[in-house]
Amino acid sequence: MLASGIASTRPTALGVRLKERRRLLGLTLAEVGERLGLANGNFIGMVERGERLPSDDRLLALAETLDLPERDLLTLKYEATARSQVGRLLAPPAPAFPRLRRFLLGTCRQRAGVKAEFEGAPRGTLESAAWRAFVDHVLVPALDADRLAPRRLREHVDAWLRRRLRRPDVDLDPLWFEEHADLFVPYARGLLHGWRWDPGTLSLHFELATPPRETIQVRLLVSPAPGGEASALGDLARLLESQGLADDDVDEIVTLVEFKQRRAARRRRAEEEKVPPS
Repeated sequence: MLASGIASTRPTALGVRLKERRRLLGLTLAEVGERLGLANGNFIGMVERGERLPSDDRLLALAETLDLPERDLLTLKYEATARSQVGRLLAPPAPAFPRLRRFLLGTCRQRAGVKAEFEGAPRGTLESAAWRAFVDHVLVPALDADRLAPRRLREHVDAWLRRRLRRPDVDLDPLWFEEHADLFVPYARGLLHGWRWDPGTLSLHFELATPPRETIQVRLLVSPAPGGEASALGDLARLLESQGLADDDVDEIVTLVEFKQRRAARRRRAEEEKVPPS
């Protein structure tokens, strides 16, 4: 692998990305250097100009400071000298249900952030939760009220609802919808004006397309337990387990929530101090 140290003598894709993001956040080189524990911003300037390459640890710290995807920065660092390998090693895993993912991302109000979350796994916990909430709170009520809905779609969902009466833990398999996306996606897009994920309240918000564009809020954590954040996260874990998620999926979403909470807290503190958030 490419060692850290001297890079090229002209700006690299990595340097350009870091410089553009730093300027967008309104940060000086000195401010970024200070947040990384450096004496000044000289090293950051050298990285931006392509004169130095940061170590992987320093690059990950830069990603957190500038709120950039770690995977993207690592890819930019290594692709110039190991393009054929880095693409294979660092490329996001292929989605389990690509057409359903395109539908969810295409209707999401936070496309960039949610896309990064989705691409972390073939079908991660946020993607699974968004799909399940859409089915239960948007699709099923719409099919119940719309007698003109596509017959095959209605029959498939009705058969699942009958099975769920006998076994409440039976989830609606997305494979059928992936295979019949040409039928399902146009109908689903007609129902949904947009949706967003609020990590602060652990809830999904679906804005319906039909007037008056009612917004449906789906909380993943119904009520925080006494005892603070740790108890609330414990309740979240138990709730996710009750929905049939595997242990590793539960761990993934709880870790994501913890990360989002810490980042939100940092931003609140930065706003209170009137300093641009990292």
